Amino acid sequence: MVGFRFGYQIGMCDAHELRSKARAPEAAGFDVIHTSDHVGEGWSPLVPLMAIASVTERVRLCPLVVTNDFHHPVHLARAIAALDHSPEGRIELDIGAGHSFTDATAVGAPFDPA
Repeated sequence: MVGFRFGYQIGMCDAHELRSKARAPEAAGFDVIHTSDHVGEGWSPLVPLMAIASVTERVRLCPLVVTNDFHHPVHLARAIAALDHSPEGRIELDIGAGHSFTDATAVGAPFDPA
């Protein structure tokens, strides 16, 4: 069984700042670094994980709840598998229904009731 872990969520920023911000949580002992999947924040939650992987060695990397309706399962699986080769198996995947009506509306996706 995996014990309690500490995660750190990095918001969207430019690549230089992203790499700088990624070093600090690993040095502080965090177990996982998360990105988010919100349309208004810019790029996909997977893209920054490559930059984070390039400057970290131990910390796990995970998009914090990829919104199911925004990603085709086949494309998502391929992207996660490809991404996982670089950081030697440190990628994790959280997937969920999403919670933001405004994100769904922005991309023309349905926002199904609970």
